[in-house]
Amino acid sequence: MRPSLDQAQHVFERIKPALLPTLSLVACTVQNLKTPVRHSLFVNAIAWVLVSVVCAQRVGLRDGVRDSQKTKTCLLSGVLYALALGCERAAVDKEGLLAPQALLPLVVYVILRVLLDHATSSRIHETLEKVKISGFRRLLLITTGTGIVALSCSFVRLPVTALGVSSTIFKACALLLLETSLSSAQSERQHAANSPNGLLQKRAPIDNGDVEIDVRHARDFAGVVALISFILCVSFETLRSYDMVYRPQQGPVDSKAQRLPPVKTIYYNWDVGADLVGVIFETAKAFSMLLIIRQQGTFDFSLVLVGGALAARMISRFTAWELWLTIIYAAAALLIVDEAQPVSIFSSARRRMRARQVTSLLAGLSLVGFFYAYLARRPHGYFHRVPLFEPFPVEPPIELLGPLMSADHRSHPIDQLVRSAETQFNELKNAQSQSLAEAVAEYRRRYGIHPPPKFDMWYEFAKRRNVQLIDEYDTIFEQLQPFWGLTPQVIRSRVAEAIGYENVLLTVMIRNGETVKVSGGAEWQQDATVGMMKEFVHHLPDMDLAFNIHDEPRVIVPADHLARLINTARTKNMPAAFATKNPENQFSARPKDLGDGKHIPEFRSTRFNKFAHQHTWTHSRASCPADSPARDYEEVSKDNITSYAFSDVGFVYNQSAFQDICMSPSFRETYGFFDRPNAFNIVQDLFPIFSQSKISSFQDILYPSPWYWATRVGYIEERDMDWDKKEDQLYWRGSTTGGFSRNGGWRRQHRQRVVRKINAPDRAKIFVNRGAENEPNWVSEEVNRKDFSSLINVMFSHVGQCDPGDCEAQREYFTIAEKADQQDAWKYKFLLDMDGNAFSGRFYAFLKSKSLVFKMAVFQEWHKDWLKPWVHYIPISLKGEDWLEAVRYFASEPEGKVQAPRLAWQGREWAKKALRNDDFEVWFFRLLLEYGRLIDDNREIIGYPGP
Repeated sequence: MRPSLDQAQHVFERIKPALLPTLSLVACTVQNLKTPVRHSLFVNAIAWVLVSVVCAQRVGLRDGVRDSQKTKTCLLSGVLYALALGCERAAVDKEGLLAPQALLPLVVYVILRVLLDHATSSRIHETLEKVKISGFRRLLLITTGTGIVALSCSFVRLPVTALGVSSTIFKACALLLLETSLSSAQSERQHAANSPNGLLQKRAPIDNGDVEIDVRHARDFAGVVALISFILCVSFETLRSYDMVYRPQQGPVDSKAQRLPPVKTIYYNWDVGADLVGVIFETAKAFSMLLIIRQQGTFDFSLVLVGGALAARMISRFTAWELWLTIIYAAAALLIVDEAQPVSIFSSARRRMRARQVTSLLAGLSLVGFFYAYLARRPHGYFHRVPLFEPFPVEPPIELLGPLMSADHRSHPIDQLVRSAETQFNELKNAQSQSLAEAVAEYRRRYGIHPPPKFDMWYEFAKRRNVQLIDEYDTIFEQLQPFWGLTPQVIRSRVAEAIGYENVLLTVMIRNGETVKVSGGAEWQQDATVGMMKEFVHHLPDMDLAFNIHDEPRVIVPADHLARLINTARTKNMPAAFATKNPENQFSARPKDLGDGKHIPEFRSTRFNKFAHQHTWTHSRASCPADSPARDYEEVSKDNITSYAFSDVGFVYNQSAFQDICMSPSFRETYGFFDRPNAFNIVQDLFPIFSQSKISSFQDILYPSPWYWATRVGYIEERDMDWDKKEDQLYWRGSTTGGFSRNGGWRRQHRQRVVRKINAPDRAKIFVNRGAENEPNWVSEEVNRKDFSSLINVMFSHVGQCDPGDCEAQREYFTIAEKADQQDAWKYKFLLDMDGNAFSGRFYAFLKSKSLVFKMAVFQEWHKDWLKPWVHYIPISLKGEDWLEAVRYFASEPEGKVQAPRLAWQGREWAKKALRNDDFEVWFFRLLLEYGRLIDDNREIIGYPGP
């Protein structure tokens, strides 16, 4: 029995030194995760007050005989520690401060070395001679290197880095001064045996009188930190957080406020729960810090502090790479600490040496591999690379305005389109800016103007979220350019006019970096819209935003008026802004005509006109150039198919041109929006209305749909299946949305056209290889469509948006399938997605699946710069000559059967990378920064000057 007790005691003695650091590590980890950034000073103030109170209960508030020099040192250490906390709070960037924090052990070591080199004590000189400089320095470099790499961000602004380094230096000085002020630690240092590294020493027995002195110094230190933290908290922090609740709107005195609809306004409260958790673990961290510094020294605690940051990073954003670096850091830190312990965890010095060698080897290989991969990813050269794209070979159309013809019959036209699109997209990805300076230069090259204020914060926001395309925001520029032709005051006044009347808009008011009022729209849309702005709203200037609630767009400006606005923007206002050499990187103060956001000023008239359930082609084409096919008032012009179609069957090679209604007057009789839209409430002056999608001729401002952000149509991966288990069919189920049918109008609407034509028993064209095995020759031939009916599973499952007679006629004409579950679509290899009343809300769910998406879309969305046809999905036209052959090629041809699962995988993987909520927020953030500059009275002198 006795040997067992001796063995247990021996094991306990070996692990005893690690107990306190382990508890401290847990406290530091949870504190990193749970302490609210915006209340960090408040949380620290309360935590250190608690520490001070506990110490005061032990030794009282009055002191006996005191060492005035040690007291001053203790108070100074408290001031420096509080300054470190102030620097961290000023950065408002917890993630960006982690990498500088990894420098803490190195800074502590450097300061100690400086102090030791200037010391006169013979004991210190004797210790220096016994230091194993090479082994210790190597382990220190490993902990520093792995810590920095694991905790680094893709981008950190220079001010944040400066604050982080300052905080680290202040904290190192503070903790070292605190250590020197603890009498027991000083006593130990005078009587301890020398350690191998010269920093950590084996401790001698502690006198009770020293303990009381230490507690007094801890009380003073905690009191100073708490006092300064509280002063900084009162100066810079607010304890308010807010929730959105419905409350009656407070209108003007002369308005009938009791009749105003309730709006979603801010309810301020104090999030006690989050702050309480932060206080608990901050207090635990504070006590453990004092104990570790007193018993083991500052260097030990610095290792624990960095370890807590690494553990928190792994919990919040786990990757195998960060886990590996954390393991290496832990091994190196353990080796450093173990050398100073009376009982080593290693059974022999040889094993300790081998552990050090293995750790050094693994760390070296890991860091070399990291830097090699980092340099390999970076482009070489100083000039932005323009994507090199060799288009597929084409011949002129056979007839005027017909499709371009293939000049290469050795491969299928789809194969040519796929290879060309993939080459172009790969070049596009490789051409993205890799630094803030490159992004600024590319912005100026593309748009001829400085980036908006706080562009560096947007860049940081985007890089932290691993956005794939850092330069592709042409859609934002194109849709905001006409607004440069208006003065900022006019733009603001039009917003006020739009939201001050019942115009079916969702209003968001931003004041002092917070969303203070939300009015109109469904609750889910309000929550999603505000939610998309939550992470960056504090960077935005004061503004009022008007979001379209309807599916259909709202703003159509006549062509002559639009041309004047764009000309004014291009030749006058934008060049004037670009002429400013050193623009101010901040927005102006709130203009006088913008209220405090407590109420929405009422307007008694509106310029919006309603045309629901009426023909809208005449209004919709108003912004088209006068010489475009859509503006032919005799209505005899043909579609300019040359601009978007390729080969005999008309595969879409240019999706933007296909969506341009000015080139396709046939949409008047084939697309439901132009026949009788379900809603049509438009204004013909340039109003800044934010819409989720729009027709090409409209001037609405596109933004990422809250429908997608809120995941209103979900994808359940467990219901999906592998490609080989799916059925070889093009699948679609849906309703007769797209327009309201009256007097047989459904025959002129796009969904009915697609379902009718794709199932029709008529003739269709396909491509057939009539060449030899080594000399293929693809030619088009006509076939009976019904011969390939097994490939098509496209049916309506509901009839609606129609007069009773038209609804009944459609039920008789079409075969109506049973209502299907959205997740049933994953049984099929090919999924059809097409517009309804506006954009299709199923598109992103389809892309995330393991199926290949075929998309027919006339409505434009925010993502048109980010999704590439023939790479992520298969575009199809509204004419329909290409539908059957596109499906047949991927289902039957050897090349197509290989390409189909690959394209499905590409779309799925890209959706995971570029269609996340993070991506929506990054795009929306940039849009609102651009819009914030537009409405700034000083927009010609503000902007981001560059790093």
